Amino acid sequence: MSDPCETSMAADDNQAPEDDVKERCWDQREALPGEPQCVICGRYGEYICDETDDDICSFECKRTLLSRVAKSQASSASAQPPTVRLPALDECYYVRDGNNVSQPQFLSNSQTELLRRKLEISVRGDRVPEPILSFGSCNLPQKLLQNLEAAGYEMPTPVQMQAIPSALIGRSMLVLAETGSGKTCSFLVPIVSYCTKVKNNPQKPLAMVLTPTRELCIQVEEQAKVLGKVCPLRLH
Repeated sequence: MSDPCETSMAADDNQAPEDDVKERCWDQREALPGEPQCVICGRYGEYICDETDDDICSFECKRTLLSRVAKSQASSASAQPPTVRLPALDECYYVRDGNNVSQPQFLSNSQTELLRRKLEISVRGDRVPEPILSFGSCNLPQKLLQNLEAAGYEMPTPVQMQAIPSALIGRSMLVLAETGSGKTCSFLVPIVSYCTKVKNNPQKPLAMVLTPTRELCIQVEEQAKVLGKVCPLRLH
């Protein structure tokens, strides 16, 4: 295995250098039996992190690993739980992001409207739930929260802030957002949460995702594997 900061060279001088280090974990293949696994996503641990000596599969997982190490060191230095601050607001919103939160943390009506205006969240319908300010504030399973952290999700995007709490209470939705805004995670988080909590898993599908293209289907499947890692789920 090679250092992800350098390009590995073949043992034979007549051979060409190996491919560059993969940028994203989705570009890496699944690990075969007996092969090292990435400590972040479980894919083939082709490289060794030069700062922690852990097996990793890509630069993306290396950044996630180093971020987790930094957070662990920071939390050990302070007994207070970390806070999350929303950027670019006229007022400051702080939410303590903890895994022991059993109920969503709701904002006042004026705060809700200000938050939606600043983040350009437009909603229609009756009794629309308030947007969440952190993944830890909506009673998600502990394993799912750990998978979100391992995948690099630090705080919800605007579409996730509004869509996730709505889906968690079973509301029907039609969501429109730009490409790359986090729509896939918006519906996968409630799906994984629901499937994880269902007891006595019945012999029938608990959720079905339809996509217009094969490429998008593969992308959704890969993301579902990341969020559903070590959860009692079976993907088809």
